[in-house]
Amino acid sequence: MRLIAIALITLALTPPGFTQDLPQAEALQATSDDRDKITTTEEPKNNTLTPEEPNAAVLEPTSACPLAAPSGSSEYEIDAWNQICAHSEFNGIDYALRPDGSSQNEAGESNVRPQFSSKFLKRILTDPDYVAARPYPSIQFYNLESLYLDLRERDIPGSIRISTSDDVYVDLTDAKIEGSFKITNSQVGSFYADGLVVGRDFSAWKTRFENDVSIRRATINGYASFSQSTIEGEIDAYEISTGWGFFFENGQAEHLDLGNASIGGDLDFGGSTVGRAAEAEESDTVQIAPDGPEGSIYLSGADIGDNLNVRMSTIHGSFIAQSASVRFLNMDKATVVGHLNAENIYASDSIFMRNGSFSSVSLRHVEIGDNFEASGSTFTGSFLADSAVVGNHFLGRGAAFEDIMLRSIVVGGQMSLNSSTVEGALDMDYAEVGGSVNLRMVDDRPATFANVAFRSAKIGVSLDARGASFSDVFAADQLSVGGNVKFSDDTTMAEVQLRSARIEGNLEMLSSNFLGTIIAEGMRVQGSAFLRDGSTFGNVLLTNSKIDKLLQLQGSRFDGELNLANVTMGSLMLWRGPSRDGTWPAQSAIWGPNASLNLRNARAVALQAQMRSTGTSPGSWVLDDGGNSTLPRDLTGFRYDLLGGFTSDAENDLAQIDDPDALVDWVNTSRLPGMTGYRPQPFHALEAALRNMGAQAAANEVAYARMAHRANTRIAVSFTSDPGTWILQAGALIFDRIFQVFVGFGVYPQLAFFWFVGIVGFGACLARPCLANCAGPGKKVTKLDMLFYSLENAIPLMEPSSDFVGARSDNPWIRAYFNFAKVSGFVLATVLIGVLTFGA
Repeated sequence: MRLIAIALITLALTPPGFTQDLPQAEALQATSDDRDKITTTEEPKNNTLTPEEPNAAVLEPTSACPLAAPSGSSEYEIDAWNQICAHSEFNGIDYALRPDGSSQNEAGESNVRPQFSSKFLKRILTDPDYVAARPYPSIQFYNLESLYLDLRERDIPGSIRISTSDDVYVDLTDAKIEGSFKITNSQVGSFYADGLVVGRDFSAWKTRFENDVSIRRATINGYASFSQSTIEGEIDAYEISTGWGFFFENGQAEHLDLGNASIGGDLDFGGSTVGRAAEAEESDTVQIAPDGPEGSIYLSGADIGDNLNVRMSTIHGSFIAQSASVRFLNMDKATVVGHLNAENIYASDSIFMRNGSFSSVSLRHVEIGDNFEASGSTFTGSFLADSAVVGNHFLGRGAAFEDIMLRSIVVGGQMSLNSSTVEGALDMDYAEVGGSVNLRMVDDRPATFANVAFRSAKIGVSLDARGASFSDVFAADQLSVGGNVKFSDDTTMAEVQLRSARIEGNLEMLSSNFLGTIIAEGMRVQGSAFLRDGSTFGNVLLTNSKIDKLLQLQGSRFDGELNLANVTMGSLMLWRGPSRDGTWPAQSAIWGPNASLNLRNARAVALQAQMRSTGTSPGSWVLDDGGNSTLPRDLTGFRYDLLGGFTSDAENDLAQIDDPDALVDWVNTSRLPGMTGYRPQPFHALEAALRNMGAQAAANEVAYARMAHRANTRIAVSFTSDPGTWILQAGALIFDRIFQVFVGFGVYPQLAFFWFVGIVGFGACLARPCLANCAGPGKKVTKLDMLFYSLENAIPLMEPSSDFVGARSDNPWIRAYFNFAKVSGFVLATVLIGVLTFGA
């Protein structure tokens, strides 16, 4: 609407035959959804140099010119002046070329290709008397066969308009035009306007320039336009200054230089072609950009007050916009064959490069106030945006990249490369993203990556790579993520590095394939780590990590080492029973033939595992090698408070197991190949957990197994290799066996009581001959006397009763037994008191 209003106002102020052709504006799309259309043409503001032009009521032609043509004028110039004096315009159609190359006027008079002399043009355009003689200061030329306009260093009142003319040569170097300069539908040989000052607009519309156009350091108070024009050379607009926009819509040029320009409004190259594709040899199928700077656009240091539109343009050379300043840069559907260099560019709004084709791109140190989007584009070279700052979102969905270097980039919103392809490196080391980073597959469109780096990066919400494929290392040491990290739903990854990473949510590795080693030493997960539900793993190294909630392994397959040494976790789940409502079946971790588990010095609140095989499951500690071999594991230093699952069924709750043999066997076989000697800690840990759960009987069995393990490992050397050590170890073994026989290693001290009862009972059977010697005449020895006599001999430090003084057997074996009873009683009592006092 603004464009229509401006056109109506302009037509109202323009005389007959002097209508203005405004540049064809194309709306810029400013967001991925919708943006208000912004017209690229507008009357200049603060236009103090624009002359007052009469309205249409006073533009009637005069009957006679008050001033004769300049002296020395040709007949052609005299005719032209008479038209100009009457209408401020000259139509050269009356002097059309004949087929033989000559020309004639309406009277049939032949001339040699009529031209204006430089003297004539300077006089009628700049002389105050001739300017005053015209109906109004502005002047127009139509249908000229030739025009050489040399107005260097001249002040020209009003405006100049040239239309549908051929062989036009213009030199406006350091000239000053108070109104506008416009040339349309013409053929221009050369055009020089360095240092030109134009009070209103500069327009070259649908015009063909056979050579370079030079407007260096020109000052245009309105807009400058080359829309729909063809420049066979270069547009050199270095340090040009415009009050409003610079337009080159649907045009063509060899290359364009706007270095250090100051553009007050839009800079629009929409639909243009810059440069030409190099001619390919017959065997070539790819167009190659020409060598050198040909076919390039230079905007280095340009200050563009509004939008820069290169939408749907083709640039066969380079696009250079280093340190430029712009509100909105639109390169949607553009093609840049050469290098795109926009380092240090400042865009207060957004930069769009959607659905385009680009070679190498450098956006290092750029600052973008809102969004950067390159969705659907193809980049055949490196994409460099190190240290860039993007105020909102960085979007490259469905794009194809060679390499992406985003080191130290700062993105205020989310970063999305969903369904994109990066054949080389994706480097986001030290990046900071306020929202999520999305690298996932969407709508069955694959997301494929090779080498990915997020070292020391900070992600405010989540890292989502569900369904993506990573063919090389995913390096994210010291990564910090405010939410979840998702490598699930058929994600395929090679080596994953998460050393010292910090994840405030969950680490999700569900239903995916991890072909290389996962190295996550020192990782901190404030939620849970899910390595379950059908995933496959090689080596997994989580040493020194901390997982606040669950570490779930059920349902996944592990074909290498799972190293959980010194890991602190809430619950370690190797097995999950079926849900009561049938939502999920029972699942256990699956261990490949080369698997092993290291839990040395690990700490868990709860351990959930299937300790024994059932009819449907071999248990959580068996290799899937066809022979049900025991999983090599190291439980040294592993501590846990609880055992069992989340259900109360007897087969799931280890505290309800009456026969603890499976638990004892689990601990007894928990050692890696080559591990020998006495290792009591795994037994202690299991015993403590069972006692915490109230399973005292099972805990005692484990304690007894621990002491038996100590006895079985007492002798560690051979007699021939070290006789002294062997003798000491053998003595300790003998003590262990006595300790085992009489008090059950102290675990079952009640055995001492049964041994004591047996000794006393057997002694009572042997006491009759002894008591017969001390019994008085006629006194009968009773069984009770025999029992108390044996009891007195068995109880240490007890004085014999006076009734039994002098009791002595003549049989030396009976005397020896009662001496043994005294010693045994003392030993049993001492051991029993020690066990009850200090424990086993």
